[in-house]
Amino acid sequence: GVIILAHELVITVFGKTWQPSVPVMQILVWGGIIDLILIFNGSMLAAMGHPFWIFCLESLNVSLNIIAYLVAVRYSILTVAFAYIISNFLVMPASLFIVHKLAGISWQTYFKQPGVPIISAITMAAFILLMKRLLYNALEPSSILLVCTLSGMVFYFLTLQLIAPSLFHELWHLVRGRIN
Repeated sequence: GVIILAHELVITVFGKTWQPSVPVMQILVWGGIIDLILIFNGSMLAAMGHPFWIFCLESLNVSLNIIAYLVAVRYSILTVAFAYIISNFLVMPASLFIVHKLAGISWQTYFKQPGVPIISAITMAAFILLMKRLLYNALEPSSILLVCTLSGMVFYFLTLQLIAPSLFHELWHLVRGRIN
């Protein structure tokens, strides 16, 4: 959703002056997705009592990030953002392999887990893109951001309820518990 609504988000929060930063934000969101995988794997390694492997992966990640930044900084901030994603992406196979070997989790089990949330996120993104296209000339960026964010959240949960009712109910009870 943030990738699709980055223009409206930047204009609403920071103003039109920051409009050139939209492509950087859109690229860095992809980096956040990779970071989530690396953090999840690091948490698994910590829970299994393997701090050495966390240190090795983090050292590799920092080393690749520094090298990527040193190469990319001469070009543009956009290139630095791409370098960040590429260097983190290069660490991901090592992280996945180590977790696979130490946890004894099959590749199929590992990659099956995020399937439903990914499908829900993709359908939500398509819905937000459609809503944005329909509202583009009718509303201000802040209104588009609000309408698309709220309707996108509703669409995500409806999709989740449709394709994985048990997961939806578990999430719903978790959210209700936090509210009450």
